[in-house]
Amino acid sequence: MIIGSILFVLVAAGLFVAGVLQGDEVYYYLSIVASAIAALALVVGVRTMAAGRSDDDFDAPPPGQRRPGPAVGRAAAPKQLGGRAEAPGTELEVRADPPDEPPAQYVTPIEAARLAKVRASVVVIDGRPRYHIIECAHLLGREHEALPVREAIELGFTPCGACEPATVLLAGLLHP
Repeated sequence: MIIGSILFVLVAAGLFVAGVLQGDEVYYYLSIVASAIAALALVVGVRTMAAGRSDDDFDAPPPGQRRPGPAVGRAAAPKQLGGRAEAPGTELEVRADPPDEPPAQYVTPIEAARLAKVRASVVVIDGRPRYHIIECAHLLGREHEALPVREAIELGFTPCGACEPATVLLAGLLHP
């Protein structure tokens, strides 16, 4: 449907140009009708796509809103099962964020994949679930350490919603 709306926009533009060249207002009216059909097709296409998604899909939140990140801190240490260690990452320790912890920045799966490839460092506070840029106010007065972004993500840290390190890193504002 969305592709159809694009085609109707092109038809509307063609009809408008024909109206200008021919000097016939019928083309203008047809252009308006084609534009209205394009708008309708766009609305139907967007609603169809939205209805086909489940709540678990990672689509972007509406503009101006943030979707909270998962309430998962670092991955739990591997457990010993019958003398052998369970594979890391098979079980996560779910814990509530500390009350003074900033919310997690929403990151799409595509952005998360791009973040894992960034060659820059972020800052973490041991025992806290977020990673930050060094200028984050949440770091003031707290011991922190620098980690490569990839390692922070692998350890289960999520980006801070206050300093938004994912946005900064993806924009290329931090250099290695």
